[in-house]
Amino acid sequence: MKLRERRTHFARHDHQYFRDCAELGDNGIPKTEIERTPWQQLWIEWVGLKPLAYHLTDWPEHVEHTLDQLERRARQTFEIARRSPAPFIVIVDNITASAIGPARFRTGRLQIQISENVPLDRWRISLPVIAEAIEAFGKP
Repeated sequence: MKLRERRTHFARHDHQYFRDCAELGDNGIPKTEIERTPWQQLWIEWVGLKPLAYHLTDWPEHVEHTLDQLERRARQTFEIARRSPAPFIVIVDNITASAIGPARFRTGRLQIQISENVPLDRWRISLPVIAEAIEAFGKP
């Protein structure tokens, strides 16, 4: 697992955002998002959580090189996002229930939004249900 260094150019496209805003009118705002952070990319999109742990052990220099490249790209992306006219930008990082485990959900102390489908005022009653679903699913 080693990302080959390539030159990538990122550019803002505010005109597209404003076009989308005009098209939506009073019916909403465009959903603006950027890619996952480097670690999330590696373990979700590239190799999986367990293989990533093996890669870190077996080829740490390759993983580090890959992370350096992904982080360089992420910094460019985040800088563009910071200057965006959008009122919010979704970073599609997520948590994977099997990686966190049911115990964290059971405590009710998990202070991140589990899903855009779970409103903040519903977490206390939603977390135990999520824990039960994780246990019922088992390990992937």
